[in-house]
Amino acid sequence: MRAKVLVMVLVALGTSAVAATAQTFQPNPAVEPSGLDVRIGNAGAFVLKPVPVPPATPPQAGGADLEPRQITIFRALPGEQDLTQKAARLGRKLAETKSEADRNQVAQELSKVLGDQFDIRQKRHQEEIRKLEDQVKKLKELVEKRQENRSEIIARRMEQVVRESQGLGW
Repeated sequence: MRAKVLVMVLVALGTSAVAATAQTFQPNPAVEPSGLDVRIGNAGAFVLKPVPVPPATPPQAGGADLEPRQITIFRALPGEQDLTQKAARLGRKLAETKSEADRNQVAQELSKVLGDQFDIRQKRHQEEIRKLEDQVKKLKELVEKRQENRSEIIARRMEQVVRESQGLGW
């Protein structure tokens, strides 16, 4: 009776109570990845046990739509982060320096560091542009190839849709 009332309350509240408990539950790291097995134990208490879940299998390569399309938006080149830190340090030093001669020396050093940093960033941007142009070229070739084979692609898709409507799909 107690279990029925508890289940009715949980159903009335929705799954938020179970979801909140599941979110705060720390599974055993030896079982990776894990799910949760929720059971009512002795005296109507909930028992949460980690349950092994098979890892997701990655899609097999082969089709053009299965190939990963990755665009790297930002990847610092070697030395770029060091120059960024050095420029920040020199900027703080310039703000703290009192004498005009020392300020000029720090400003010249900062100017050189910023110039080096600019050159490295330009290299990175040019490399990103080259990679994007390569991707665009490959996509244009793919679109052209698909256009040449338009009728065959449509026929295969039609066959697939018909088979699925007859219950013969994958």
